[in-house]
Amino acid sequence: MISDNISFGQILSQLWKKRLSIIKISSVFFVIGFLFAILVIKKYTVTTVIIPQTSNASNLKIGNLSSLASAAGFDLGSLTSGDEIVSPLVYPKIVGSVPFQLELLQTRFYYPRIKKTITLQDYYLEYKKKGVGEIILKYTVGIPSLIMDALKKDSKQTDTLNRHFIIIDKDIEKIRKKLEDDIVVEINLKLGIVTISGTFDDPVFTALVVDKTREMLQKYITAYKIEKAMQKMKFLEERYTELKSQFEQAQQKLAIFRDRNKNISNQLVRTEEEKLQAEYNLIFSVYSNIAAQLEQAKIQVKEDTPVFTVIEPTVVPYKKAAPNRIFIILAWTVLGALISVGIEFYRMLKDDLLQLK
Repeated sequence: MISDNISFGQILSQLWKKRLSIIKISSVFFVIGFLFAILVIKKYTVTTVIIPQTSNASNLKIGNLSSLASAAGFDLGSLTSGDEIVSPLVYPKIVGSVPFQLELLQTRFYYPRIKKTITLQDYYLEYKKKGVGEIILKYTVGIPSLIMDALKKDSKQTDTLNRHFIIIDKDIEKIRKKLEDDIVVEINLKLGIVTISGTFDDPVFTALVVDKTREMLQKYITAYKIEKAMQKMKFLEERYTELKSQFEQAQQKLAIFRDRNKNISNQLVRTEEEKLQAEYNLIFSVYSNIAAQLEQAKIQVKEDTPVFTVIEPTVVPYKKAAPNRIFIILAWTVLGALISVGIEFYRMLKDDLLQLK
C-alpha cells in the first residue's frame, strides 16, 4: 500500500526539503493577492431603517368583531374596505419594479469623484468603476458579445404602444439587474421594520441614493394608499367649483331682483321672488353639502396618508464595507501554500508508485 510506504515523518521531511519551492509559490500568490487587493474597488454600504404604518385603530376594532358579526349573519368587510394597507412584504417588489427603477435611474445625484451632479443611469453607463474580475470577463468571455453589439445597429422603437407599455433596451435591462444587486430592501416581520441598504463606490453618493430610495418608496406607498381618497376629493373639488359659480349667480340674480322691485308690491313680483328664492335655496343646499363633503374628503386624505418613522437615518460611512484587503492577501497566500504542498505531495505519491512498479 502507498500509505504504508510513506510515513507522516517522511512527508514533513520532504516538505522541509522543498521549503524554498513552497515559499516561492506562496510568494507568487502573495503578490497576486496583494495586487488583487489593491485593485479591488472600495465599496461603501449605507443603511436606513423605517417603521411603516401597518394598520389603524378602526381596523383593529372592527377586525376583533368581524368573526362575531359573520356568525350572526352580518358582513363588516365594507367598513374596512376603505382602509386598505400596503403590506411591507411588497416593498421589495415596489423597489424592484420597472417604473420605480426607471424613475430612480433618471434622478440626479452629486458624485464627489467627478464633483458634479449626474443621473444614476449615467453613473452605471459612464462613471462606475469596474472591478478586476469584471474587466477580465469583459475582454475574455465577453468578447463575442462586444463584437455583436458593435455590429448591431441601434434600432429606435417608435411604436404607438409606448403610451401603454414600457419598452426598455438591452443596456437599461443590464443596469436594472445591477441596481437590484446594489439596492436591497429587507423586511423583518418580527420587529416590524424595513431596512433599505445600498452599496456603491463613494460614501456620499451611496447615502444620497439610499435616502432617495427611501423617499420614493414612501411616495409610492402613499400614492397607492390615498388613491381612492384623492380621486374622490378631486371630483368634489370640481363639483364645488361648478356649484360655487352657480350659487354666486343665483345669489346675485336674487339680490338684483330685490333691488329693482324694492318698492313694488304685487302678486307677480312676489311669485317671481319666491321662484328665485327657491332656486337660491336649492343651489345653496347642494353647494353647502358638497362643501362639507369636500372638507371631509380632505380630512380623509390626511387620515389615509401613511406615516413612516425613520429610526435609523442615512449616515455617510467613514469605513468601507469592502474589500477586506488583509483577508484577500492571506487567502491568496494560503491558497498558494496549499497548492505548492499539494504539488509536492503528488510528486511523492508519483515517485512511490514508480518504485512499486
